[in-house]
Amino acid sequence: MWLKSNQEIVGTLLAVKDEDSWIKLQFTCLKEIDLPLTAVPREQLSSLFGERIGILNVDEKFFIREIKRGRDYER
Repeated sequence: MWLKSNQEIVGTLLAVKDEDSWIKLQFTCLKEIDLPLTAVPREQLSSLFGERIGILNVDEKFFIREIKRGRDYER
């Protein structure tokens, strides 16, 4: 990802790597999104609290994916 002019990334810096002639930074990021009340059952979302998940919007149908943590970065 490139930062465009007047764009900011917010998150915890997890790793700094040299790659070719670039410095690659890895962050965790916090985003807030709004979904229609009928998009996903609230009970399903509540059961995933504290887990790493993905939410995909395909033609206004929302899909939830639980993402299992592996070794996401090197320290």
